[in-house]
Amino acid sequence: MTPRTATRRERADALGREHAARTVDRYGTREPRRIAQAAGVTVRTDEWGGLSSLALLGTYADGTVTLYTRQIAAAAAAVDVSESLATELVLAHELAHHTFAVDPPTFGETEQSGCRRWLSALLPGRRDGLSRDLEEVAAHAFVATLVPESTGEALDALRTYCPQTDPSIRYSE
Repeated sequence: MTPRTATRRERADALGREHAARTVDRYGTREPRRIAQAAGVTVRTDEWGGLSSLALLGTYADGTVTLYTRQIAAAAAAVDVSESLATELVLAHELAHHTFAVDPPTFGETEQSGCRRWLSALLPGRRDGLSRDLEEVAAHAFVATLVPESTGEALDALRTYCPQTDPSIRYSE
């Protein structure tokens, strides 16, 4: 019997968990705010209310995490999660993107094709073939590993609130 090869999604999940474990080892804490401070990540808040068709709770770019407080509050209320826990989970998710930026994950696959290398050079933010959807899978796994296990249901609830995420990935039992 041939052993089953892990899917790209499973490998992305494992990469996110590995990055979280290394982050905890490096900073000695699981608290997202302490990690951000120690890593030199700026955390700012913004009152942007978003768009009716898009739930955007936070962003990461160039060493700065932006937390959209009105959207986090609305999401927390909609899924019956405390606003402080929702904020912690969103910050942890955006910190995952920071860790991927400073220590890019790789799937360990063979050399990218010439066309793919050319496209990667044109599209900023894509790292070593880690597509946006797989980066999100890895970021969700990072959060699930970083935050206490009791928040798995809260993480799932927030993820399903955001229609642009894949609801098939679950972190609670």
